[in-house]
Amino acid sequence: MKKRFFIAMSIVAIVAGATAEGEHDFAPKWNIGDRWTVRGWDGLVTPNPTNRMERIVIRKGKPFDVTCEVTRVVLVGTQACFEVTAKRSKKENEIIPDEKWIAYYTTNEMALIKLVSIIHEDPSSHVDYKFDYKRGCPTTAEDLPSVIPFDTPSFVNTTRAMGRTRLGREIVQETTAKENAPERFTTKLRTQYMFKERVVKQEWEKGLPWWRSWVETRGGEVHREFELVIPEKPKISE
Repeated sequence: MKKRFFIAMSIVAIVAGATAEGEHDFAPKWNIGDRWTVRGWDGLVTPNPTNRMERIVIRKGKPFDVTCEVTRVVLVGTQACFEVTAKRSKKENEIIPDEKWIAYYTTNEMALIKLVSIIHEDPSSHVDYKFDYKRGCPTTAEDLPSVIPFDTPSFVNTTRAMGRTRLGREIVQETTAKENAPERFTTKLRTQYMFKERVVKQEWEKGLPWWRSWVETRGGEVHREFELVIPEKPKISE
């Protein structure tokens, strides 16, 4: 009973000032109730007219939105984490499964340590994906069945950081500051993927809840793109 009380009081203390800690100014600072929307485009693939054995990726297919919300702070094991729901929008008459994910980011480093997949709000469809996180390492989610991007850089190591994917592939992160714009940063996460280099480029800016833009390339070809559309603050209740 005392242990449960201690855990509950610890979470309350974190919620009272729930912001990300760390060395980096571009790390998002969240509060419970923060919301934002990102818009994505899958790359359109078409056969190469001069070589039918090859495919050409044409940038930007049909757009879709993903709404994210910081719902609460919880303990995942012994780690205090922000719980963030991410749900893909579904247009009328669009035949796709309802896609919803719950992501858990540590409050001290904003590191992704767990994802939960939910299809059609069916409890039997819930699938947990856990990440073997080590301090200061980036995490990627390239092997998950999701169109929502969860790749997360290290906010502890600025210039260069290294880690491994869930499948054991090496991740190399590079971070650079924008010239004449000290509030903006670019991160690149590089991994080898099916004999091609996978690069996730993210543009960050102080004060925003998430990246401004996200682009994935494989072998130099763009596969997916996202951009921040609406950062929202919680409404004041009357």
